[in-house]
Parts: sequence; C-alpha cells; structure tokens
Amino acid sequence: MRVALITSEFVTESVFDGGLANYIFRVAKALIQLNHIPVVFVSSVKNETFYYEGIRVERVLIWKDYPWGHKNKLLDKFDKVLNYKYNMVFSLLWQSYKLNRKLWRINKIEKFDIVQYSHLGGVGLFKPFSYKAVARISSSTKLCYEAGGYGDSAFQIQQQEYIEKIALKRMKGIFGPSIKIAKYVQSMINKKIEVIESPFFMDVSVYDFEKYNELLKDRKYILFFGTLSYIKGVHVIAEIIHDFLSKYPSNYFVFIGKQSFYKKNRTFSELINEKSFDCRGRVIFIESLKHELLYPIIEKAQFVVLPSIVDNFPNTCIEAMAHKKIVIGTIGNGFEQLIDNGESGFLVQPGNAEELSITIDKIMELTNEQKQSIGENAKTRIEKLKPEIVVNELIEFYEKIIRD
Repeated sequence: MRVALITSEFVTESVFDGGLANYIFRVAKALIQLNHIPVVFVSSVKNETFYYEGIRVERVLIWKDYPWGHKNKLLDKFDKVLNYKYNMVFSLLWQSYKLNRKLWRINKIEKFDIVQYSHLGGVGLFKPFSYKAVARISSSTKLCYEAGGYGDSAFQIQQQEYIEKIALKRMKGIFGPSIKIAKYVQSMINKKIEVIESPFFMDVSVYDFEKYNELLKDRKYILFFGTLSYIKGVHVIAEIIHDFLSKYPSNYFVFIGKQSFYKKNRTFSELINEKSFDCRGRVIFIESLKHELLYPIIEKAQFVVLPSIVDNFPNTCIEAMAHKKIVIGTIGNGFEQLIDNGESGFLVQPGNAEELSITIDKIMELTNEQKQSIGENAKTRIEKLKPEIVVNELIEFYEKIIRD
C-alpha cells in the first residue's frame, strides 16, 4: 500500500520536537516495517526530496522562514489591504494549496492508495475530490485556545478552527488517539471519529549523555518536558514549586522544552523563577532536545510531572512511561487512557495545584520497591502501543476506507 502523509510538522524540520512530528515519524517507520510505502509531505522553507531513516520526505516550499514568513505576492496584497486581519486564513489556505499541489503532481506519476492528512491547520482543505483520504485529529484548536495555549487573537483562532472544520468534513474517514477529543470534535462536525491509539517504539538505539552529564549528573530531580505554556499546565507547577523545593532541599526541578509567554514579554521560565523565590538555584531550564539527548534525562529522573490543562494522547507521557517512569498526568486529557491511577502512574484534576502538591508528596514517600512496581506497570501499558498492534489497526481502517 502506498500512503501519503500530509503534515505541517515533521522531525526533519525546525519544529522537530512536537507530538505531531514524532507521530508521523513513528507511523511512517512502522508502515515501512510492515512492507508498505509511506511518503511524507511537509511544509518547509524549501523544495526538496530526500530520505530520512528510510522514509521518503517531500519538503514543500511554503514559508520563507518559520512559522509564517510566507505566502505569495497576491495574497500579501490582500492581507495588507485587510490590515492583516485575515493573516491566519491566507497562511493556511496557501499551505494547503501548496501541499496538495505537490501531492497531485506526484500522484499523477506514482499513484497513492490513500492519503492521510493531519487535521492541524486544515492541510486537507484543498484535497483533490477523487482521492481516498482520511484525517487524524491531533487536538482541539478551540480547547487549546481556551486553555491559553495560543498567543494568537480569538479571531485568528476562529479562522483556523473554521478551516480545520471544513477540511475534516471533506474527509472520507477521521480518526484520533484520544477518546475525549474524538467525542468533542465529533459533536462539532457531526461525523463519526474512530479511536486508534498512536504507535510507540524507541526511535533511538544509542543515548547521548552529554547534556545529562553537563547539567544533572549526581543530582536528584523531578522533570517536566514539553512546551512551557498554559496548555501544558506550567503555571500550575509554578504555584507549587517553592513548596516542593523547600520540603526537599536535595532535589531539583528540571524543565525541558520551548518557551512561550506567560504575559506579554514575560516567559514561563521568568514566572517559575519568580515563584521559586530563594530556591531558584535548584531550578534548571533546558531548551528542546533531540531524543538521544532527552531520553537519558527522562531515564534518570525520579518521576515526571505533566499537569496539562488540555491534551490529546500525550507523547510526553508515553515516552516517560516507556522509560518506567512514574508520571503525574491530568484527568480528562488522554492520560487516563494510559494511566491506571495509583497502579501505573497518578492522575490529578487539571489546574488543581493543591492536589498536584499532595500527589508529589505521596510519590516522594513511596519505597523504591513501590516506585519500581509502578514503573514496570507503566512500561507494560506502553507495550500495547507496539506498531504491530496499533498500526495494523490503522491499516485495517485504511483498507475499509479504500473499499467503501
């Protein structure tokens, strides 16, 4: 089966660390292992065809520079006349047009059996009518915005959401990994959404301990990794961080990931440092890392704190559990599909700093044997996400769409 994977993110691009990028990479690798032929079409700053770990990648020139440096002269003129009010619409229309034009050109020569679009940004909007196509739900743009996940205006988010809705309605099939998000989006577009969990396998065989040795060797720490933002609940950690560091003076709190702004011109790292008061010397910030550098830091952490306000089927949680780490996640955000509370991790209410603090204390009081048992249970759950299990479910979904 020849499968086109159309996406705005992939691990070869400068936004390599997102959940969507890593999902596309793992699906493509799994399809190859199962004797199928995936081709990734990704928004980029240049046109290029190359192979990455055996995956054919078609870079499509859309942006002059990430993320919106963009478009063409005609759209720029319209955008300027309208005082850039519809900047999001023009950007997303241009992205979908360019990706689908490249897909159409290649499909004329090398016909694809099915096309899988990422829902984010509505890249499937200009899908050619005759194509058998599906979309994967990455998240809910509306819920993410309401949780403070985007810096764009409400009107821009409404534009993005509108384009994503139209694109989804054009698909023959829709699926996503999260039961919650699937139900929510299904109610908005009145189309059935299948739940197919995301595959996981260790994508690096050799770890690089350079960053761990440089910053964390011989230190005890708990870890957050992902974008430092409202949507990921970093403001909740800020509320409890001084209490944690005061109670446990031999421990550090480590944050790994891209920065976002807490307020205008004020980053989340500044908020956390402010809330840490006299303990800020035991807070460590590290920029996003590739997996070979990130995984040793996950492996050596005492446990992982991921108090998301809104999430889908968190890749960060999966990666931590695969390393036998105890994870604190939040109820109603896909974590409950992965974590059996108290058995393979812990769940707290999103936005509840007091409950998060109590749960951290509970984990700190566990014996080594109890921690090890929970870690083993966590790894056992992630083994159910092996590609030969979940990607075969995806292939069956493809086959059903092709037949109908």
